[in-house]
Amino acid sequence: MIEYNEMLEVINEDCLEFIFIFDESGNIISCSDKAAHSIGHRAGEVQCKFEEIFSGLALEELRDGDVVCSNIYRKNKTCFPADIKLKKLKNGNFMIFAMDRTESQNLSRELAASKEELKEEIKYKTEFVSNITHELRTPVNGIQGMAKNLMSTELSPYQLETVRIIEN
Repeated sequence: MIEYNEMLEVINEDCLEFIFIFDESGNIISCSDKAAHSIGHRAGEVQCKFEEIFSGLALEELRDGDVVCSNIYRKNKTCFPADIKLKKLKNGNFMIFAMDRTESQNLSRELAASKEELKEEIKYKTEFVSNITHELRTPVNGIQGMAKNLMSTELSPYQLETVRIIEN
């Protein structure tokens, strides 16, 4: 059986999400190593408030268990998009679980750009095929017309067979 402190240590060091723990006033109590690193701090040295990390997100607007999209602000005032979930604890403190959405947003942008590029390529291909079809139709129609004219003339059996092949 895993020991409670060992479990907390593993979660702190290896969790894929960012975990922040705040008191009821919004002062940070603790955060996972990944969370500290993501906002530009050393593990165990984060001294800031909820409003500094989640600027523009009102704590009183968050309900227990709701997931919202917001930005997480780093120490240097740059930010990155994240999905954020608040969980209230019995002692009045609360935890924030967050997932960085930078990569998924970049992939979404790349996908949208690829779709636009594909639409353009399909448009050019369709236009090309249309032009080629038009360019071929005129001479083929001329050849078929000449073949019909030849059918009304006196032809040898070999010539007649050849003109029928052309006509078909």
